[in-house]
Amino acid sequence: MKLFLILILQLLWIGIFPQVPQNGSKLPTPTSEFLRSINLNSRITIEEYIKTYFSGGKHIKVLDSTAWDTDGTFRYCHTSTEYEGVTIENYSCEMFSTFKFIFKGYSKAEVMRIMKLFFIETEYDYWEGDNYGPMKEGAGCFVSITRKPLATIVSYKCGC
Repeated sequence: MKLFLILILQLLWIGIFPQVPQNGSKLPTPTSEFLRSINLNSRITIEEYIKTYFSGGKHIKVLDSTAWDTDGTFRYCHTSTEYEGVTIENYSCEMFSTFKFIFKGYSKAEVMRIMKLFFIETEYDYWEGDNYGPMKEGAGCFVSITRKPLATIVSYKCGC
């Protein structure tokens, strides 16, 4: 019995079994004051939500930061910043930036509920399943939500 318990604890430690987050796996619902104070339908909305509701507004650590040289000027083209339960990844090495907001331990339904508060349907943009973007093909910003084994990922990118 003791050996079995040790095996289970080791599997939890290396991440074989998903662990239930300390917060009961409920994403914080933004207040009406918060929703009135931000511009909806923007990646900045998600960033402000994370900064307001996770880790007291301060990131825990920068996991990665990669720079590249253009004409003698270094630019950051990839950063990964960790908050409590959420990681923000920014890839700006290409012409258009891509952002990934990784919500660790949260269900897709929880993340979708919050994103639908931030990205509202307009005459130009709408939700279709797990994706949000322009009604007509062409330039615009796009949101997609996917579920991985231990996290739900919100991808945000703009382009043509």
